[in-house]
Amino acid sequence: MVLCNTNPDRRYFELCLFTQVVNELKSGDLCLPGSDDYGDYRDQLVSWEHYHRDVGAYATQAGVSADPATFVAELKAKLAEVAGEVDRAFPDNAFVEIVGGRPVIGRLRAKPAPEGADRRIPPVRDVFPVRSLCYADPRKGLLTGAAWEAALPSVWS
Repeated sequence: MVLCNTNPDRRYFELCLFTQVVNELKSGDLCLPGSDDYGDYRDQLVSWEHYHRDVGAYATQAGVSADPATFVAELKAKLAEVAGEVDRAFPDNAFVEIVGGRPVIGRLRAKPAPEGADRRIPPVRDVFPVRSLCYADPRKGLLTGAAWEAALPSVWS
């Protein structure tokens, strides 16, 4: 992130900060010592009583087996089927090769543009003006006209 103003708007800064804190807490990358005194995620889990009562209906609705052994066997069979399809298609795959025992995915090449495509679709820079957060002011909106041209160096050259 590039800050163009040394005094960012406090409200926007707090919004960004607390959004990131929430994401980090959810992923487990951030913890607050002592926070287990206030709440336990296990209190929100489904009880075993409710699980055994509702697992059959849920499995029927989801289209899977409610029996754990059958469920795992069906998933293993599906995985083996997909793996077999991938293995059979591998020799014809021009974008993946095995190098040193590891798969390496090659870069896809763009197809050439059809003849006359440049006349049908205007370049992006002609359709959408350049925007930069450095030149956006929440109180005034985006700079426009001469102020915009003076503030923004040419990025298309």
